[in-house]
Amino acid sequence: MRFRITYSDDSWNLAGAADFDGRSSSVLRFGRIPVHQRDMVKDHLLLIGDPGLARTWAPGAAADNHATRRRAHWATARTAGNRTGRLLRLMDDLGMRSMRPSDWSALVDEARQRAITNPASKQAAMMSAETLARGAQVLREIHDLGRLQGREAPFGSRPWGVREINEAGLRGSR
Repeated sequence: MRFRITYSDDSWNLAGAADFDGRSSSVLRFGRIPVHQRDMVKDHLLLIGDPGLARTWAPGAAADNHATRRRAHWATARTAGNRTGRLLRLMDDLGMRSMRPSDWSALVDEARQRAITNPASKQAAMMSAETLARGAQVLREIHDLGRLQGREAPFGSRPWGVREINEAGLRGSR
């Protein structure tokens, strides 16, 4: 990599990483993620970018299991962070901190009806079904990996329970 990455920075420039092809931005931006959730997202992106970190963070069966995963490309991690950031901003706007199982359906309904404003550009856009479903998957991963990050049940209940994301009504209208 060409730039020094510091955990506390609100953006990480991963230029020079082998899996960036130059066609997409190499910058992971965390400034759009609510402050109280930022470290949780950073930790998650580090764990998917380097699954072996799990063993150093929380030795045991869960860490060993995660460490066997295939490493995600940093470009994939950047996209996951952006999609998740939109859902986390919406949760923050709605005051949803400790979610009950029924709150996840309410979040989907709100995401389908409310335009999300990008704080940097001040432009508002509706969240596509694909962005919603993929962001939901990352929220679930963050929740499931929470104990590796020292955060048991970071959202309260597991996002959309045990249902598959496609079955949870996230990919299209109900």
